[in-house]
Amino acid sequence: MTYRPDIDGLRAVAVISVILFHLNSSWLPGGFLGVDIFFVISGYLIGGILFRELSTNTFSLKNFYLRRMRRILPAFFAVVIFVLVVGGQLMVPGSDEWNNTRSSALWSVFFSGNIFSAQNTDYFAPAVEMQPLNHLWSLGVEEQFYFLYPLILLVIMFVVRSASKQGAKLNTPVIWVLVLLTVLSFSRAFFPMSYHDTELVAYYLPHLRFGELLIGGILAVAVSNVTKEISSTRANVVGSLGLLVLVICLTISFPNKTPWFPGFAAAIPCIAAAAVIYSGLGTNWVKKFLSNRAVVFVGKISYSLYLWHWPLLAFAHYCLGRQLTPQVQVTVAVLTVLFSIASYYLIEQPLRHRQWKFARTDLVYYVLPCLVVGGLYMQGRRIPQEMKPYVERGSVNVSEKELAYKTVGDSLADNHTLIIGNSHTMQLHDFFDKVGKHEGWSATFSGVSAHFPHLYTDVPTISAEQYEQMLPHVGEQGDFKKELDALRTYRLAGELDKYSTVIISLNWWHPDFITMALPSVENVIAHCLQEGKKVILVNSCFTYNTYRVAETYHKVMGKGNLLAQILPEPILRNEEYAKAEQDFAKVKQEIDSNFPQVRWINLLPMLPADLMVDGKSVLCNGTHINIFGANYLADQFIKSGQRLLLPQNGEKVQSDNLHEQDVTKMQH
Repeated sequence: MTYRPDIDGLRAVAVISVILFHLNSSWLPGGFLGVDIFFVISGYLIGGILFRELSTNTFSLKNFYLRRMRRILPAFFAVVIFVLVVGGQLMVPGSDEWNNTRSSALWSVFFSGNIFSAQNTDYFAPAVEMQPLNHLWSLGVEEQFYFLYPLILLVIMFVVRSASKQGAKLNTPVIWVLVLLTVLSFSRAFFPMSYHDTELVAYYLPHLRFGELLIGGILAVAVSNVTKEISSTRANVVGSLGLLVLVICLTISFPNKTPWFPGFAAAIPCIAAAAVIYSGLGTNWVKKFLSNRAVVFVGKISYSLYLWHWPLLAFAHYCLGRQLTPQVQVTVAVLTVLFSIASYYLIEQPLRHRQWKFARTDLVYYVLPCLVVGGLYMQGRRIPQEMKPYVERGSVNVSEKELAYKTVGDSLADNHTLIIGNSHTMQLHDFFDKVGKHEGWSATFSGVSAHFPHLYTDVPTISAEQYEQMLPHVGEQGDFKKELDALRTYRLAGELDKYSTVIISLNWWHPDFITMALPSVENVIAHCLQEGKKVILVNSCFTYNTYRVAETYHKVMGKGNLLAQILPEPILRNEEYAKAEQDFAKVKQEIDSNFPQVRWINLLPMLPADLMVDGKSVLCNGTHINIFGANYLADQFIKSGQRLLLPQNGEKVQSDNLHEQDVTKMQH
């Protein structure tokens, strides 16, 4: 295939769009579509090479993968190793960010970073800003395409040849098969989102993205027999329309939260990108613009630009928070260019042209770097003992293997209390344990992360024997959290009679709580009250935009506060926090109107305004209290004279509805 400088120019448009979007999404709202443009370009180039070689019987799977390794792996591993080395020094061991980074690196070297992202990360969520390898999801999609597409095209061409007359052109039947596969891919992207509300799956998974690459592949097959330039008139019209549509898609707020994207909506920018590529087969102003030397140079280093920009930006967010100043954004942009130029000339180009055989290339370019990544991954596992209270929350009390419940409080006291909820129950394990010991009661403690309690609902239709058989396999396949929740409900169904008090601790502020969980929670409350049980609702967490764990790490580890000069003051009452507060108020109002006898205990006013106690963070992440914070809350609660469980002898106690206190105490 003849070198096309205009395609490098289109790469430049794609990478600049992505970088601008990541620096500030308001600058180029549709900039994330730059990845889709990359997919089309890759599909066109790879598809063209494969179709030409298969048509002339010169295709070698070994040589194809050899070229891919030389092109992709050197710079890729340089970035992954850089992130693990720098992250190991900068990020807090045991923190969510560091654990995510390590896991993402490990998945990425097996070309499955997109699978990891689909399970853990919303591409458009704020938390992704501190995940330095999340952008490798797109490389995962492309690598999976490189593995499968040669085999798919080989089968298609074999079938077409077998069914066609000897000497017949292969282009048209191959194109129709590829069009069918493209439509199927776009269609499959629609169903998971619309029927299962899993946009993560649709956004990251390969078979739901292959349609975008196949558009480029279809174009490559369609123009494979073109031997002369297309007319300048056609080239100008097609190129102008294609570029116009791309500009519109990139500059408007392209719908990223819709069942149609990725899916048929994604076809719009992808077809536009294909049109621009097609127009380059003739002379036109778009081709001239994209072939400009400066634009082409950006396109040549676009792979390095894409690889390096996000880790540098993520580390900046980790150190400085979500809102970066213009000075920091410019600094990140300059560093990205410098790193990318160095990567291109010192890593990409020299290693790309090494003419080693397959075995040596595989060893040097893949096996040895994988061993380095594996070593760094293992090295990053250790959490300093002294940091565990600050980076860990209460334990998962519904064991994934044993479904065992812990007893908290005074172990010598009778157990008539059930504490149930999700991860926001788990975060208060030490709080309930300490308060229970102080007040002289014990309780059964149960939490399943990311799941609300569904007591008094239909008990899973499983027998005791099935229940015992399921336990050893929980988590091995499917949604283990749903399995745990079902098993929890099944087990508790036979135990509820012994509890006179039920305590529910949840993230009441969750944006979808009212529609998703409130009916179930109100059902639990209603049944409990009907059975004469006392119900206590505990609120302990809103969402914060900073939690000062990095500062805690440097202080506890005696390293000095290395980030003290650049870390901003925490913004606790930001728009996100205010929205959570409003959502909680709505939920509380709804429950209070239906169940006025329910007691509320709001622990938030007891958290310090800066989320630090003696220079140590009380949060382990943006929404969860750490073990240190849970113990601090218990101490504050006890000092306040409040009681979690009221005395049984009718003794009058101080009001315990802390929600009625002035929440603004947090700010003082």
